[in-house]
Amino acid sequence: RIGRNPPDYYQETDRLEDYHCVCLENVRRFAEGQPLRFVMDRVRYLRST
Repeated sequence: RIGRNPPDYYQETDRLEDYHCVCLENVRRFAEGQPLRFVMDRVRYLRST
């Protein structure tokens, strides 16, 4: 329900990581038709996987 306390299993350490915030910012910018803040090119993607 809206307005209820968070579940007992919620901990302060469950906050979003920086990369989650960047992803959400990119989604917001995309939805508003703005350029993305961070774009991963093919070389960087291949290094990260």
